[in-house]
This record gives sequence, structure tokens and C-alpha cells, in this order.
Amino acid sequence: MFYPIMALERGIPTIIIGFVLSLKPLVCLIATPILNQYLLQVGLELSILIAGLTYAACFVSYACITLIEDLSNFLVVSLLTQIFVGISESFLSVSERQVILLFSLRKGRNQTTATFQTYFGLGIMLSPIFGCGLYVIGGYMFVFFTVGLGHLLICPYIYSKLTIFADLHEEFNRTEYNTSAGTLKLNY
Repeated sequence: MFYPIMALERGIPTIIIGFVLSLKPLVCLIATPILNQYLLQVGLELSILIAGLTYAACFVSYACITLIEDLSNFLVVSLLTQIFVGISESFLSVSERQVILLFSLRKGRNQTTATFQTYFGLGIMLSPIFGCGLYVIGGYMFVFFTVGLGHLLICPYIYSKLTIFADLHEEFNRTEYNTSAGTLKLNY
């Protein structure tokens, strides 16, 4: 990650760098149970859209952080970016679980979960290679602008697909099991 190098070049002590970098997991730890409580009120589709757009904004913020010369502004933007990345990752984590519960049959949930985790693992393994290639092509800012733009473009697509699947799932429940529309029952 390039952030510690940039922070050290600006003379920020390593303990503050460690605090800034540890803020995201701390926010995830606190935000995930809270967001899990309010997911159904916000709505699955909207929560994924909010998370994706927030994530895209954070990547653009990571790209622009190199342009900040003032040390206090650099730290404020760093802290806010880490907080918002933690919140958006919590939204995605909670939403992913609900997508699995909603759109897979009880019998196939383990397979669906394994598939999600496989693609997540592939993304983690391939992202450094992809990021290095982008860095060679355009430098530090290009990597984050590209990833942020990717998130910005894919979020409306995911939102539209989830609304279609939610409508199909609701129709399936009404016709097959005669459950009332609008109630969401999750069987763990």
C-alpha cells in the first residue's frame, strides 16, 4: 500500500500511520452489527448502491490524497476516507449475506456462499497484479481513479439486477408458497 510511504515522506510518525490504517477494521467491527439491524429498513438494493458509491468516492479520495500538501488536511482526509471505507465495506458485508439468504435455496446456500468466497479470494489474489499493471501505465492516481470509476459504473448495474431478482423472488414466493408480498422472512 502506498499510503504509509506517502505519510512517512510527509513526516507523519509511524504510530499515527498505524492508527489511521487500523481505523477501517475498527469501523467495520463497530458498524457491521449496527448496519445489520437496519438493513431491512434501508433496503438491500439501496444499501448495496450506497456502499458501492461510497467505495467509489473513497477510491477517488485515495487518488487525490497525493495532491494535498498540508499535513493536517492530509490526516483529516486520510481519517475520513478510512472511516467511509469501513462503513461501505460493512454495508457490502451485511448485504452479501442477505443476498445469499434471499436468492439461494436453503439446500444450496453452502455452495452459494462458497462461490461468493471463491470470487472474493480471486479478486484479492488478482488485484495486486491488476493494480501493478495500472500503476505502470499511469502511476498512483491512475490506479485509484480507475478502480473508483469501475465501482461507479458497476453500482447502477448491480442495483438494477438486484431489483429484478428481488421482484422475481417476491413473485416466486407469492405463487409457490402464498406468502404475503412485502414481508421478508429469512431462514438461517
